Amino acid sequence: MVNKLTIYIDGWCTICRKFKKVVTKLDLFKLIVIKDIRKSDIIDEKKRKLMYSKSDKNISFYGFDSIYEINKRLIILWIIIPLTFALK
Repeated sequence: MVNKLTIYIDGWCTICRKFKKVVTKLDLFKLIVIKDIRKSDIIDEKKRKLMYSKSDKNISFYGFDSIYEINKRLIILWIIIPLTFALK
C-alpha cells in the first residue's frame, strides 16, 4: 500500500500554487498533503531550494525523487512512471 506524501511548496511562488491546484485535483485517493514551507518550521536550505517531500514513514525525498513519488500516488500519471524512473 502506498503511504501518504507531504509536499512542501513555496506559498509565494505562483508556479508552486498552480502545481498545488493541479495535484489536488488529480489526487483521487487523497494520498498527498501539500503544505507551505514558509509556514513550517523547516529552516534547512536544501529543503527550501529543492522540491521537498516526506512520506508517512518519515522518508525524505528531494527534487526529481519527489516528482517520482508524486507520480506513484496520482493514478492518471501512472503511465509516465517508467519514464520518470528512467530519468532518475
